[in-house]
Amino acid sequence: MFVGQRSLLSACLALAFVTCCTLAAWRSLRPPTATTPPVRTLLTFGDAAPRAISEAVAPDLAWVATGTREGKILLRSGDCGRLLFGWQAHSEPVTALAAFAGCPRLVSASRDGEVRIWSITLQGAERVATTLVGGPVLSAAVSPDGQALALGSVGKITLWRIGTCGLSPDGELVAPDQYLISALAFSPDGRLLAASGTGDGLARVWRLGEAGPPAALEASAEATARGLCFTPDGGGLMVLDTDGNLSRRALDGVEHWRRRLPIPACRHGAFSADGHYLLIGHFNGSSRLLALSEQEHE
Repeated sequence: MFVGQRSLLSACLALAFVTCCTLAAWRSLRPPTATTPPVRTLLTFGDAAPRAISEAVAPDLAWVATGTREGKILLRSGDCGRLLFGWQAHSEPVTALAAFAGCPRLVSASRDGEVRIWSITLQGAERVATTLVGGPVLSAAVSPDGQALALGSVGKITLWRIGTCGLSPDGELVAPDQYLISALAFSPDGRLLAASGTGDGLARVWRLGEAGPPAALEASAEATARGLCFTPDGGGLMVLDTDGNLSRRALDGVEHWRRRLPIPACRHGAFSADGHYLLIGHFNGSSRLLALSEQEHE
């Protein structure tokens, strides 16, 4: 009896040894993961009321924008954080913001489904378009050419054409039921649209103009991606999750690296159009602007 038990124990130990060796070899083949954040904090602000619940970054860092629960938008200097001006943009909370890549314009959306486009100058903001899309808007993204707008809500993404006369409907993409679209991003060529949200930790990537379901890849082990951005070559995604994990993944799902940032829990992350900057809004009401190192985009 004891001989049999010793044989079984020896077999289990041998199996455990082989498993450990296999795991060690597998880890050695994975790309190295740094523990030191590869980013530099440029600004921190807004740790008092009115608390921001949405963010956007101008591509040249001329300004950063935050939307509040009171329906206001606050515009700050991107280099020093000084408040430039603010205005009452909506009567409901500003739940999504998106900056244009090629001109000083800003999209804002509110909880009641009102979407507005603003022309931004150092003197103020001028409204150039208003549309009611119905239902709460949770996220927004403008295409690189400034001609298309994607709006995320519950279980769907609506597409809009941006013209001289305002916004016109241009289709709809369906996500899983009750899937809250918390982050959207266009690829640099405008042909792909990535979306992620709460629930399953996946990012879904659509090829715009083509039939068929989206490709799905793991975006966050934490299950909620708070910010998305395509890499400059369009072949991968940068992902920020609630816990402050910043990662890069290829579109085939392979994770290149993952780094944990020593920051409070993240409510939302807005990348600049070129991916060089990341504005993060925290659940405690504060915001921070980060400059990503060059190696993050190679």
